[in-house]
Amino acid sequence: MAIRRGLTEKQREFLREYVQRSSQGETDTAIAKDFGISRKTLWEWKNTDTGKQIQREHQEKLLDEAIPVFNRVLIEKVNTGSYKHMELFAKVKGLLAPSKQEIITETKQHNIAKDGLTEDILADIDKLLDESGMSLKVKEDSLSKHTEKSAKAFQENVRIPSQKEPH
Repeated sequence: MAIRRGLTEKQREFLREYVQRSSQGETDTAIAKDFGISRKTLWEWKNTDTGKQIQREHQEKLLDEAIPVFNRVLIEKVNTGSYKHMELFAKVKGLLAPSKQEIITETKQHNIAKDGLTEDILADIDKLLDESGMSLKVKEDSLSKHTEKSAKAFQENVRIPSQKEPH
């Protein structure tokens, strides 16, 4: 948790210099010695709300400065034909979807032999027949012929043993 104590302007200047130097690799001990303070005092300053804010601002500044370098390197890699970098470039520029999208489809299947014809199926058949221009009489005749053919095919393919035949 950040220490709530406020910092003087001079302490804030020290912290701005501290974050600059520490981001370049200098140790807290060396920086504190140059400021003429203990490492513990430096730790207390950088853990105040103000100290943490100074560190965040410095990080944002570094990120902002890195964007042109990132863009230059990315363009160089794209120009060499690197597929990975071309894909990254396309994502950064909004030319590709940012993530994969899953599409779920649902197929309703009816088992007419098991469930029979439902009102919905009959309505769908009616609609299709209406669109094809068939008359009601033609529809009935067609359905009747289809039913007869199905029953005949079923009887020809399924042999039901009689009572007299041994099992």
